[in-house]
Amino acid sequence: MNSDLMTKASMAALRGIVLVLSNRSLLKSLVFTTYCLLFAAIFMMQPLPAQAQDSSNTNKSPEQIMSQLKEHLKLTEDQETKIRPIIEESIKKA
Repeated sequence: MNSDLMTKASMAALRGIVLVLSNRSLLKSLVFTTYCLLFAAIFMMQPLPAQAQDSSNTNKSPEQIMSQLKEHLKLTEDQETKIRPIIEESIKKA
């Protein structure tokens, strides 16, 4: 009885495959849909940029922010002295 059900399901699946393969527009539509779904899946698996992941600078001190910038951007002393007032000003506004 179980094998009879499997045979009917297999035959229905084969009929569906034959229908898709015999109808070009249906086949093109199926291929296009498959590509769209694969593209969407790949796009959704991409990691977020590091900036978007760590956007919690609102609770950090200017020294913590500067140390992160120095580490990630390899800032020189001159760059650090130019950036520090900008960071302090933005923290005051926040």
